[in-house]
Amino acid sequence: MHRRTRFSNGFTLIELLVVIAIIAILAAILFPVFAQAREKARQTTCISNLKQIGMATLMYAQDFDQTYPNGWHPDGGDRSHDGVDMWRISLIPYLGFHTTVQTKADLYNAPDQANWSSNNVLSCMDAPTSKAYGPTSYGYNQHVMTNGWNDALGGNSAQQYNGKTDASLLMPAHVMSYCDAANVWDNGASAKVDPHYYDANANTSEECVNYQNNNGADATGKCGPWLMNPNVWIADGGSVDWGVGVPGEATDWGANGDRRPFSRHSKMIDCAFADGHVKSVQANTLNAKVGTADDIWHDHN
Repeated sequence: MHRRTRFSNGFTLIELLVVIAIIAILAAILFPVFAQAREKARQTTCISNLKQIGMATLMYAQDFDQTYPNGWHPDGGDRSHDGVDMWRISLIPYLGFHTTVQTKADLYNAPDQANWSSNNVLSCMDAPTSKAYGPTSYGYNQHVMTNGWNDALGGNSAQQYNGKTDASLLMPAHVMSYCDAANVWDNGASAKVDPHYYDANANTSEECVNYQNNNGADATGKCGPWLMNPNVWIADGGSVDWGVGVPGEATDWGANGDRRPFSRHSKMIDCAFADGHVKSVQANTLNAKVGTADDIWHDHN
């Protein structure tokens, strides 16, 4: 008599539990790696965007007597054309866009402008451009790249925020021209999580000045170093529109939603420099004393 041997084609409960445990362990190891890889890819895209913006700026300067693009620019008239020759509009031909911006209404009528999508070179994948208001994820260093705002001229003067000449910069290879930026006021949310949030705020009388030479030793005003924690600041999701403030100066750093450089990529800020090169910097460089070697936000020797 032959005995039949029965073979099971299934798994035992113990075997299933072991397989599930192995999968869970692998998932715990690999998911953060995948997330980091995805974030690195997004950062690479942002670096590419800023490289294109930086190179477009240099091409613009070559075509316009070695002068950088304007910042926010009043029209000097009835205000219907305010801002239509700011940097992100002036660079349109150099960035391959076909959007037509002729009036201030065009400038902020982004939903009807197909090229102002969240996929263009002005948009970071981690902070898609708002279609409702001045779409850009990056800010222009108004303090360095333009001649700034002059109250004595009046708010309607076409001389406000005129672009500087490249020859007027002391260290174009060391100063940020564009960077990842965001509105970080968010109804006081950032100030609640960063006790030193206001450290670098300055009004006109407190602005840091005379830092250009002598490694910042001659600087006066609010010049740092500071103890801010930029990595906990909270972006409100709105567009930066055009400019970004830098520590120790009295414009958009502490106004218009507090437009500041923003560390949206693994505690790093992607920056284009005035000579066209691009790199990522640690967010804590915002705490550097103005005029010293670690300060990339101001133009100095």
